[in-house]
Amino acid sequence: MLQSSLSRQAMVLDEVRTIIWESDPTGQQLTNATGCCTALLGCNADDWYRPGYWQSRIHADDRDSVLIEFQENIRRHQDHRLEFRMIRVDDSVVWVENAIKVIVDNGDVVAMRGALVDITDRKRLEHELRQSQKMEAVGRLAGGIAHDFNNVLTVISTYAELMHGRLDVTDENLRFVEAISTAADRATSLTHQLLVFSRKSLHHKEFLDLNKIVSESESLLRRVIGEDIVLITQLAGELGKIRTDKTHLEQVILNLALNARDAMPSGGRLTLTTREVEIEIGSDELAPGRYAELTVADDGVGMDSDSMLHCFEPFFTTKPIGSGAGLGLSVSYGVVSEAGGSIRVDSELGTGTTFGILLPIVDSPDTQLTASTPSLDNQARVVVLVEDEPGVRKVARMALEVNGFSVLEAESGPAALQFAAQPLLAIDLLVTDLVMPGMSGQELSRNFRKQIPNLPVLFISGFGQSTELGVSVENPLDSFLQKPFTANKLIEAVNAAITDT
Repeated sequence: MLQSSLSRQAMVLDEVRTIIWESDPTGQQLTNATGCCTALLGCNADDWYRPGYWQSRIHADDRDSVLIEFQENIRRHQDHRLEFRMIRVDDSVVWVENAIKVIVDNGDVVAMRGALVDITDRKRLEHELRQSQKMEAVGRLAGGIAHDFNNVLTVISTYAELMHGRLDVTDENLRFVEAISTAADRATSLTHQLLVFSRKSLHHKEFLDLNKIVSESESLLRRVIGEDIVLITQLAGELGKIRTDKTHLEQVILNLALNARDAMPSGGRLTLTTREVEIEIGSDELAPGRYAELTVADDGVGMDSDSMLHCFEPFFTTKPIGSGAGLGLSVSYGVVSEAGGSIRVDSELGTGTTFGILLPIVDSPDTQLTASTPSLDNQARVVVLVEDEPGVRKVARMALEVNGFSVLEAESGPAALQFAAQPLLAIDLLVTDLVMPGMSGQELSRNFRKQIPNLPVLFISGFGQSTELGVSVENPLDSFLQKPFTANKLIEAVNAAITDT
């Protein structure tokens, strides 16, 4: 009976990866050890009884601080807990918690007892949570910066376009205006990437076949990675549909391929693999269910642990100055997260890098409809323009008036409501910023429609449509225009919004 009970106890300790131990007063020599003595470090059970063995397996970076605290608590006769890393026989790292009780008799330490528990999984989850929280905070910062810059770029781009239209083709100032427009376009590309990372960009989601996306990308990838790199694709026989922005997903694949190319300056192998994965137990990042997995693996120089820790952060790069903005992986992180998936990296210096992407498989409809937008005569069209940023409001009004619209402008939602209460104005369209202090664009549109039920609305924003912001354009009377925009893009969006109604 006793033997059976001890066997069950040993089995339980092994399953929870715990060692119950006793030692001499110094803690150097274990006198008893029960539990996962072999499984924890991969050593022989008898090794634990060697003097100083467990201390010798403490990670070099932790050893001094752990032993100092250990000896200090013995001196104080104080029970304590220590968390530290240990090195297994195969040189892999395991996190442990050592809960220690100091046994005292007549004022002297006579023994030590404790439980050494494997907490590697807990530490991994804590790290993933911290990383997720950090990326969320960086994303909010990046999105806010991009939003502010998009307001500035809207003013620059629109004025440049209006000025361009007033100059003769022979005017020597034309080249300066074109240079301004080109610089604004480059800046717009950067802010767009920041918004993608922060998951506040405009996404055109559609149902996609991951295998088809990878296959269609092959010819482009072969051109950009060079002839000294062998491209291999290993596609699953059949995958369910995923739902995300096609252009953004293609950009993710290209970003990862370019990173792999740079990691293989002397050539190598780049392998893209797809398969279906079933997640049975969910996590903070992924819900249980079916996922399509894409892995992108190279046999290049690899990354160290610090680079893996920071590689998805905006502007982090190990490349020389001028060789990249450090946004490729952060954009990829944003695209995958927006699609409800996850992206991970496994790498080791000298052996290569593997990126793994999981995207949820969803049910797709059989057909998707598209519509075209005709042009119209703008004369006598009345537009209410609501924008809290003075520079954007001024240049948007100018662009609308130059194109024949009558404009009623307001700097806030409450200020604009006066126009809704005047039926003689015959308002054709409400153009409003989505995110404004006091009253959002969506709230303003609802108030307008109480007076003008079928009024079309064009939302503009330095952010994109985002469920995180509580912002999405779902009403068929609603349209959306991403900042920064030019005069031509604004007029096209206004015409389309009015025509669709």
